[in-house]
Amino acid sequence: MSVKKTAKRAIIKGLRSVKKVEMRVERGMKRRLGLASGTKLQGPYIHPWKMQDPGNPTIVDQMKKEHCCGCESCRNACPKGAIAMVEDEEGFLYPRVNHDACIDCGICIKKCPIYNDQPANDVVTMCYATIASDDGMRARSSSGGLFSQLAVKTLEAGGIVFGAAYDGVDAVHHRGVESVADLDALRRSKYVQSSTGDTFSQAKRALDAGRQVLYSGCPCQIAGLYAYLGRDYDNLLTVDLICHGVPSPGLFRRYLKETYPENGVSEINFRDKSAFGWSTHMNAYMKDGSVRRERCTDDPFYLMFLRCLAQRPFCSICKFTRLPRVADLSIGDWWGVEKYDRSLNDGKGTSLALVNNAKGRAAFEAIEDGMARCETLPLSQARPRNYTIDRPFKAHVHRARFFRLLGQYPFAKAVRYGLENHFDVGVYGLWYGENYGSVLTYYGLVKVLESMGLSALMIANPLGSARGDTLEPTQFARRQGYSVSTRRPLTRMGELNEFCDSFVLGSDQLWNPGLFRPYGYTYFLSFVNPDRKRIAYGTSFGKATHAIDEVTKNRMRYEFAKFDAVSARDDFSRDLVRNEYGHDAVKVLDPAILCDASHFHALAAQADEPSCVAGEMPRLEGGGYLFAYILDPDDTTLDDLAEIANKAGIPVVVSVDMSPKTRKGNVARFAGGETRGVYVLDEPRVEQWLYAIEHADATLTDSFHGMLFSFAFEKRFVAFPNAKRGAGRFIDVMGVLGLESRRVDGLHGNVGDTVRLLGEEVDYASANARLERERAFSRRWLKDALFSHKMVPTYRAYTVVENNLLH
Repeated sequence: MSVKKTAKRAIIKGLRSVKKVEMRVERGMKRRLGLASGTKLQGPYIHPWKMQDPGNPTIVDQMKKEHCCGCESCRNACPKGAIAMVEDEEGFLYPRVNHDACIDCGICIKKCPIYNDQPANDVVTMCYATIASDDGMRARSSSGGLFSQLAVKTLEAGGIVFGAAYDGVDAVHHRGVESVADLDALRRSKYVQSSTGDTFSQAKRALDAGRQVLYSGCPCQIAGLYAYLGRDYDNLLTVDLICHGVPSPGLFRRYLKETYPENGVSEINFRDKSAFGWSTHMNAYMKDGSVRRERCTDDPFYLMFLRCLAQRPFCSICKFTRLPRVADLSIGDWWGVEKYDRSLNDGKGTSLALVNNAKGRAAFEAIEDGMARCETLPLSQARPRNYTIDRPFKAHVHRARFFRLLGQYPFAKAVRYGLENHFDVGVYGLWYGENYGSVLTYYGLVKVLESMGLSALMIANPLGSARGDTLEPTQFARRQGYSVSTRRPLTRMGELNEFCDSFVLGSDQLWNPGLFRPYGYTYFLSFVNPDRKRIAYGTSFGKATHAIDEVTKNRMRYEFAKFDAVSARDDFSRDLVRNEYGHDAVKVLDPAILCDASHFHALAAQADEPSCVAGEMPRLEGGGYLFAYILDPDDTTLDDLAEIANKAGIPVVVSVDMSPKTRKGNVARFAGGETRGVYVLDEPRVEQWLYAIEHADATLTDSFHGMLFSFAFEKRFVAFPNAKRGAGRFIDVMGVLGLESRRVDGLHGNVGDTVRLLGEEVDYASANARLERERAFSRRWLKDALFSHKMVPTYRAYTVVENNLLH
């Protein structure tokens, strides 16, 4: 099937038209570049390069170290052979100049890809899922066999193929092959940075001789090749990998030395399909004929690689992981392809391909006859599981510490301590809750702690499961680079004392008996040792009255007595702690408004334009809509919102909560709304949810946090407190900020008042002045609680409590 036919088939299957996809991508590009929507894009889109100005060095050893990608173009180009590649203390190769031989010609800088423009490729909006028809070829490949197909085509034409191959067991170098029999060495992923050696100059000689050349590598290596060559060649085909980032050769050697018997390994294979199919496992083939296999979640090198704990410094600011891509074709594994079409994942591997220019298209079409499947899909469908299509992964927050640990501990222990680090503060609470407010409340708390110079460890849900790792709260945590503890059962949560000096219980209804009972009083930080700080920040009971038996109350009093400091986010929770449970408590702001709003604006700026469940929703970027965040819609909600849309003269864009348990039913309540000006967002990510608030003309919500983020973005808003989830907190905060007038008693029956209020401006000057006073108090309270001296008496007399009250 031709590329054109597969594109047409994708459109017929109900996917967006190519033109619409292109328009959407262009809008996203302008947004990232900070350009007005009407601006015409000139030339290729360049992803903003988040690094300092590389300056104007005259030779490569004057460059900042983090700006070097290690491609070796400079070494190949030096006319005097004055440059050698030498490993640094982290095991990465960097150029070292022999100044006795150097003639200061500046060629090394002129041939550096950092200072050279790359070929102007297309900004692609579509991509391809491919499966080779040769099962043997696919079995020997990392994914769907696409690289092998391209390589065989080149070799059959008498050409030469360059790629990464093992040199022995513990090193990876680029090399050229000229026969299909030798091609297997270049197949399969090697998760370590390869040395390109002399392959740039070898490729140039072959190109000048008129031979077909295929050169594959990481994007920086392809950029280095182009910089070295100084131009493109008609007989050159380049293929870049959708690259995760690379660990160093030095670390790889150390891992092998400490993990396996000396001289015992004959081969390492990161992507062997023989035992586990298309997956990521470490496979070590031993000289005695045995095979050692480890899951990627158990093997220390794999863990280090996947979590970006030790990638090259340049990788996290990579100039070449962007659109348009550097090479003629870009390839990788299409992880998650079954989400869009289950038949595209048979467990044997599926390739993802981006065709970046006419030369790449010709090469791709030339091998289509050898594909069992070739399906066209919008690029947006590949990005969720292939993040580095147009941006690099951030380095792990504890990368520097990991390398320090390597000087003290064995490799595996350094990885474990680097990933499960010791932290200033362990944060416990519903950061993993399937609720936008919960997720962002804890994001705000982390940002406040970081502003105080403290590192935070997010404590994993002790009752969670592997399924939870796939849900949006955990995905958000990963996108934002949280450090998250290993999940421990309730009986082992005391182990966390080893990693954290203090513990903070977060802001949510954690003292609601219906919520805390399954957690065995850990929502009172019962697992924290006496020598560790125990602090509650903005924690709540949810509502003022609960049916709590006396046995439970006594246990709660016992746990409250062990807190160093207690605060609540509402008056009634503060009063309950004081009057019922005997601990002095204060009222503080919810972290959602304690945190500076600039952090939430930054999150919204990371979002792509969200889509809706049904209908053609207006583009959100330009505004012109109302945003409604509704936690508990009922049979009248759609009619009310449709009436509001009609009276206001603009559409209403709705978000229900993210919980899979309620989402489907809540969305169903808005069925047909798109014909009445009411559109429901289709599972927006957290950043997209904020994006929808930021661009709205005004907001209406039954959610406490929906109200707080309306305030944070300074929107005209109307709140109708949700009694089911606790209305007291609405009243408290609105009173503090002087915004009581923005409340209506339920949406139904109050449509007229709602429309009127949505049109009235909010006095944010006065509200923000009140907020700053409250912020100052709340920040000071939290800082004092965290930094005050911890008294740990060697003897303490406790009130005798009967055994049956403690369990």
